[in-house]
Amino acid sequence: VLIGDSLGMVIQGGSNTRSVTMKDMLYHTSIVSKACQSALVIADMPFESYENTELALTNAKHLVSVGADMVKIEGGQEYEEIFRVLASNDINVC
Repeated sequence: VLIGDSLGMVIQGGSNTRSVTMKDMLYHTSIVSKACQSALVIADMPFESYENTELALTNAKHLVSVGADMVKIEGGQEYEEIFRVLASNDINVC
């Protein structure tokens, strides 16, 4: 089950996903993970929540602490170091 930052448009009525905050993602991830205990729960890392490895690790740990089994980062090779840091800290990332 994916908790997507698209909730900014679908639930909050925004025109894009950029207004979605970590607080929003933590809230929705917590609720969904309680209802989906036997499913893989994936939470989007919202815009500007993974601009560097330290910030990405802190935010990913928060999402895992509220029930995410995996975090999702949009991007590719430019985030290779962030993928490595998260994986080395036992955080599943896609």
